[in-house]
Amino acid sequence: MTITKYNVPAEIEKKILTAIELKKELERYEAEIKVALKDAMIENDIYSIKNDKYTVTLATRATYKEEDQIPFDFQKVALDTKKVGDYEKLYGEVPKGVKKSETKYITWRAK
Repeated sequence: MTITKYNVPAEIEKKILTAIELKKELERYEAEIKVALKDAMIENDIYSIKNDKYTVTLATRATYKEEDQIPFDFQKVALDTKKVGDYEKLYGEVPKGVKKSETKYITWRAK
């Protein structure tokens, strides 16, 4: 088989293009399933599904963004989000001047 920096044999190129299209289709399919599953899990207050075939977890990612002057204890070159997260865990709220936003997403894996 001879390949160059810009070309591969036609049969390999066809397989590459097919694989790319299948991957795109699979990603769209997975995204649709995750949206529906996330909505259903939130609606039914379910955070984890575990069985012999798979595990699905409704995960939460918290992000913090400064809104006002940040107290010195929570500063480094940028907002110290670990300290903010620790503060929130300790006191049940984010420090003054910090805005919290959360994103819910699905994680899963096959066994």
